[in-house]
Amino acid sequence: MFGVPDTGNGWFSQKLSYQEWFNFSIARRQYLNTLEVVTPAIAWLLIAGLYYPWTSFVFGCMFLVARTLYSIGYMKTPKARIPGQILSMTSICCLLIFAIISIFKMVDDMSSAATFHTAVCQLSADGSGATNFGSIKFEQVEGEYVQISGEIEGLVDGLHGFHVHTSSDFSNGCASTGGHYNPFGLNHGAPDAAERHVGDLGNVQVSGGKATVAKVDSQVQLYGETSVVGRACLLHAGQDDLGQGGDAGSLSTGNAGSRVACGKITLI
Repeated sequence: MFGVPDTGNGWFSQKLSYQEWFNFSIARRQYLNTLEVVTPAIAWLLIAGLYYPWTSFVFGCMFLVARTLYSIGYMKTPKARIPGQILSMTSICCLLIFAIISIFKMVDDMSSAATFHTAVCQLSADGSGATNFGSIKFEQVEGEYVQISGEIEGLVDGLHGFHVHTSSDFSNGCASTGGHYNPFGLNHGAPDAAERHVGDLGNVQVSGGKATVAKVDSQVQLYGETSVVGRACLLHAGQDDLGQGGDAGSLSTGNAGSRVACGKITLI
């Protein structure tokens, strides 16, 4: 005969038989075992469901069936525990795998959101903003290439050299912005050339007095030691020969001619 502790009134006066105590112990052990398994399974189900809702639903249903079989086996048919255990472990392991993948996705999403940079350059005849030739937008996720876009108007039709220059000093208009931004001391070249200035962005095609800029560049950066933020972007009167002109001017400026529009690259 065994005494069973009460929650607030000492011991039950009623004595339980051995079989009743055994059944109580089995039920208690099953309850604790269920808590140990179900609690992390629910947590993993919720996490995995953020990115894989239907997959999580299927494995969640599988887990529910498995626990039902396991419970029946515990109280009535011990042999039923084996498929219940196998199905339970399979579903919970799959939930864990998808939960881990979901956590990595969350970390990646948070990292991307935290390292996104956007800058804009308002183009004018002397950098003062008194005239408006349009604007250029720079967008970059850290570790990826810069997306360069914009609309330009007011220039004559044809190709115009497009560069990032070292300084945003507009005390003498666009003429005082220095040369092409070239932190590595290389020769001028095309945007896709092995040797080029960081600031070499090729040409912009103007047609009907307007141009749409849509470029992706591998060397322009909006962060770090070689960031172009705070520098100037310029449009030239003539076509950039991309370093293929065969003279010293070609290897330094691309022989793109005078500077017709400029502006400071500013983070927004």
